[in-house]
Amino acid sequence: MEKLGRKGLIHYTFGIRTEGGGRPFNRKTVLLGGTIVLLATILAFGILFRKEATIKIQRAANGEVKRLPEGAVINFFAAFIENRSVTPGTFSISVVPVNGFRAELIGPVANIRLPANANRRIDLVVKVSPVPVVRQDLVLQLVRDGKTIAVTPVPLLIN
Repeated sequence: MEKLGRKGLIHYTFGIRTEGGGRPFNRKTVLLGGTIVLLATILAFGILFRKEATIKIQRAANGEVKRLPEGAVINFFAAFIENRSVTPGTFSISVVPVNGFRAELIGPVANIRLPANANRRIDLVVKVSPVPVVRQDLVLQLVRDGKTIAVTPVPLLIN
């Protein structure tokens, strides 16, 4: 190998020498390293700033709306609560007050205990009185230790 002007039979290079290889910091390696750093930063940001819990509301399977004789309307929903934190938690679901209406949640909506990284389905009823003249949106909030964790709009049907 010395006759050919090389140091040895085995050696390490990046790329082909005639095409500019042999340099550890060429354009390709810098681009790949930058991409990895960018993706790792996005992953760390997503983990650090994700919500500790979520709530999703879905109309109940029957989707029925009932008018009560006392002048109220009730809607049936299923709430899906997810505890994304690493500690168990106790949650409550509440409705944000709407001017001119009395909104009430009926069902197991207080002291909902969830282990870490667990989820649960809660069936609930929303009762509003008096009946709104037009379709109204309510806002349900997920509360933990007196602090609102997540908020979701809920369309109230009045048919």
